[in-house]
Amino acid sequence: MASDANKISIVTITILCFLLALVKATKVDITQQWKPDFGWEVTCSWNLYMNDTLQSVNLSKNKQQFFIFRPYNEYGNLRKTQTWDLAESIIKVDCVEAVDSGIKGKCVLSIEPQVPPKKDFSFGCEVSGERPYFRMANQEIVVEALIPPSNAEMKAVTSESGRVTLNCTSSGLPAPSIIWTVDGETQRIPHDFHSTPVWNATSKLWDVWSSITPPPEVLDKIQCTPEVIKGNQVVRGASAQYNDAQRQILDGTILIISAMILLLL
Repeated sequence: MASDANKISIVTITILCFLLALVKATKVDITQQWKPDFGWEVTCSWNLYMNDTLQSVNLSKNKQQFFIFRPYNEYGNLRKTQTWDLAESIIKVDCVEAVDSGIKGKCVLSIEPQVPPKKDFSFGCEVSGERPYFRMANQEIVVEALIPPSNAEMKAVTSESGRVTLNCTSSGLPAPSIIWTVDGETQRIPHDFHSTPVWNATSKLWDVWSSITPPPEVLDKIQCTPEVIKGNQVVRGASAQYNDAQRQILDGTILIISAMILLLL
């Protein structure tokens, strides 16, 4: 009986050790974010077995390896950076060990577009531990060339004849379209003028505008909505309404009048 109990204890301990090893197993995570006025930032972070040592981190773009991080070849340096100044973008990789032996760390890929991005791309990260096991883990993420449109902004200009012209602006990637409607989606109306999209080198987005001079009887029902269409995806920004534009102008007028009164006091 004692022998059976010992066997059960050994099996139990073995299972617990195995489960603990799974919890501490090599793990790789990839995240992405769009940084305004810059571009994309993709981060690969890893967490190895507690008794492991980092052997290498391999980074790939569209399944083609372009960078390898081997900390033990860096003469004790726990960090490695490299920059590529390309015609379409400036790419920078910054890899750093957060814990000695590379048990934890991350590689940050910064992509600053120099021309309008047109294609999606995949980013892969493969992390390998040292001998004798060379435990590996990898992840891949697709970065879409799609940035939702900014909220619509509408301005109203009244001519000497009393007709009101509305101008609506937005930005996004790809270039947004401006949709004019009366009473929401019940009735679309064509624009009078619209801009050729302009690539903004600061925001890294396309800027667009559109204007109409609607009949007075529907003026208070007008709204504009920016939308981006990419493949089967339709992404819309928040709409702007004529009343909102009118309020913005009124608020601006009040501020100017208030400032003039203060100067006269």
